[in-house]
Amino acid sequence: MNGNIKKKILVDDDEDNRFLFAEAFEDLKVGAELLLFEDGLTLLEYLKKNRLPFR
Repeated sequence: MNGNIKKKILVDDDEDNRFLFAEAFEDLKVGAELLLFEDGLTLLEYLKKNRLPFR
């Protein structure tokens, strides 16, 4: 994966909300990757493994 692709993060415990947001985000074609997480703990685990910078 290209390291220059911007990543946007959504954390929401409601699966329907994540789905609807992802659909709307895709329609916007903003040129960013959307990362979806169901809770903050899952997000923190992902960040630790992938060492994403905070911007």
